[in-house]
Amino acid sequence: MPYFIIVMPRFNSIVCSLLFCLAVFSSCKSTHKSGNIRVEKPQWIPTSYQIENQRVELIFGNTKDGVNSRQMVQPDLIKALEIVLVKTNAKLPAKDKIKSLYISSTTNGVHADKSNHYIGTAIDISRINGVKLEVLGANNQVTMLQNAMEDLKNVRENYGPALKIKTLKNGTKKAVSVSGHQDHIHFAVQSPLNGDL
Repeated sequence: MPYFIIVMPRFNSIVCSLLFCLAVFSSCKSTHKSGNIRVEKPQWIPTSYQIENQRVELIFGNTKDGVNSRQMVQPDLIKALEIVLVKTNAKLPAKDKIKSLYISSTTNGVHADKSNHYIGTAIDISRINGVKLEVLGANNQVTMLQNAMEDLKNVRENYGPALKIKTLKNGTKKAVSVSGHQDHIHFAVQSPLNGDL
């Protein structure tokens, strides 16, 4: 069934989100060079996770285009974030445990061409426990969170105050020089939908 969308510059992120939901997942299949690979339907990112005896709240902001960051994303991203929170809070002392994350972007907002945000495999985290990352810097919470992200088998991009590492499809990790990630962590997971580089 064809979809027709009129594109206007200020609605760029809305159009990308619509294309993400309609075009990619209406069939639930993605063709990859290795053949047909089944891709799960996107799910709403949860508003909280239950980690041990503590609830970790996810707070969602709006990007400059006015779109809220609570959007449908790939299930692998939802699961990866839960694993990362479990591992991070297990290592942090009680006073530093993560109780909330502020998600500034999922599929909303304006990003680089071919960004993993547009396919629902990336999030941006800009606050931990209500404190902006530009204030926290590479403190213990941020460093532990990014280290837990990097330990995941399916990590794709991990850019923030403590680390800036990209993992290629073949598993090779490379440090990258990307600007603008001192005030947030950009976290993306591997997917049949991302490119090969």
